Amino acid sequence: MSSKKQCDKLTRQQREFCHLHFDNPNLSGVECIYRAYPGQFSTPASAAAFASRLLRSDKVVRYMNELSKRVQARVGASIGRVLKEEARLAFWDPEEIIDPATREMRALDKIPEHLRRAIAKLKIIKTQSLRDPDMERTEYRYTFVDKGAALGRLERILGMYEKDNEQNKPAPANDKWVLVPTDRELTLKEWSEQVEELNKHEAAKKAKETEDA
Repeated sequence: MSSKKQCDKLTRQQREFCHLHFDNPNLSGVECIYRAYPGQFSTPASAAAFASRLLRSDKVVRYMNELSKRVQARVGASIGRVLKEEARLAFWDPEEIIDPATREMRALDKIPEHLRRAIAKLKIIKTQSLRDPDMERTEYRYTFVDKGAALGRLERILGMYEKDNEQNKPAPANDKWVLVPTDRELTLKEWSEQVEELNKHEAAKKAKETEDA
């Protein structure tokens, strides 16, 4: 089945939600739902639950993947290129920024390209000699990306420690109000009813905690 046919299965509002979520990483799922489905959700909890459901939908996942592939093709990005770039940030050698002859920081054009990619900030300081105004000294100060953060991202990309993370996950709750995916897609009304039940349970739980306190 072509990607176009898969995308055609989405409603206009579902496609709008996907584009909002994909193009605006700073927007939460709730904000995307409010914009794509104006006036249809009365509480943030119901909007968040519906956003979560959409993002788990197979056809939404396919469409989001299609959007990602379009962007990758446009900018020349790929998983391999991202991994290579992260590896550069994680494994750069500080010795390479030092000129072996002077033991001072190299000028920017003397630093290897792979190391220049790890530079987050550059400051160039020029000073004149008090004895000879025609003499000028140039000093380079570099701030590099966080190697530890880059290593952490690589570990997540490569799936390291996933087994440990799975073991440390809390056991799922057994309360009957917990939303469980069904073998079919729920209508908006059915989903809203489940969310209402969840909200009632939360309210009752908070009231009991207040009484116990």
